[in-house]
Amino acid sequence: MAFYLMLDDSYTKAEIAAGGLDQGTVYVASDDSEYFSFANADGTPKPVQTVSDGGTKVESAPVEIAATSIVTETVTVDLDNYNPTGFDTAIVVMVTNNSGIINLTGMVSAGDYRKFTFYNAGPDDIRSKHLSTSSTVGNRIFNRGGSLNYTISEGESVDFLYDTANSRWIMI
Repeated sequence: MAFYLMLDDSYTKAEIAAGGLDQGTVYVASDDSEYFSFANADGTPKPVQTVSDGGTKVESAPVEIAATSIVTETVTVDLDNYNPTGFDTAIVVMVTNNSGIINLTGMVSAGDYRKFTFYNAGPDDIRSKHLSTSSTVGNRIFNRGGSLNYTISEGESVDFLYDTANSRWIMI
């Protein structure tokens, strides 16, 4: 997962290497760390470790992902126009399916180029349906390569990006 930090009036990509679904580490490569810092929600400084790699300092600090960023849900029916509680801010949607194969036909549309990870916690498969008419036009999914069905098995995940220009979710 990646996000961007403001460093000295420019944006720099930072990576979260998940050590679990609720925490990880932020790594920022920089020649000079004086333009950024890591802090807890209450404003107290987080400990930062500096590692040198060929003259470039890499700053790292633990980071927690807000609980509202992860949606967990057990499903028993097809997911048409899917919109679980917290979906609008979710970065991970973790679905447990123990009802046989369930179809994912679409999700409620999102803002410009919103991206999230859809994780099948199993034990049964979830089938993403390509441009299914079971969901409204702006909520439909364009599967990888335009395949009609894409199976997301137990323990697998896919990323979805909302394409505002074409009003659909793109499986990436």
